[in-house]
Amino acid sequence: AQEIDTWVTAWVTTCCKNGLTGRLQWFARKLIAQHIQNLTFSTASTNGTTPSSTPAANSRMSCADWLVHLKNPLEILKTVLLPVIAQNPKVHSLLADINQSLELLNLG
Repeated sequence: AQEIDTWVTAWVTTCCKNGLTGRLQWFARKLIAQHIQNLTFSTASTNGTTPSSTPAANSRMSCADWLVHLKNPLEILKTVLLPVIAQNPKVHSLLADINQSLELLNLG
């Protein structure tokens, strides 16, 4: 889980640093990490003794491997973030910010 969170944090920061605000990046990391965990079967089989290791070191399909199969990795923001936010009143106010961010990133 820590390995996934570390990689997702780097991915979100790298891909969205110019489009998402700090709180949106935090929210994106939480949802994307959970989404990837659900899609990559059991990823909890890491020893946790090497925090510098990358998901690619796993024998199972890693986060990076899974994202490579997508034409556009940022598609996750639309397919994962937007539906969840639209159905969650507590974070509904973030929807406009994300839509604007996607437009800035030419993804809208």
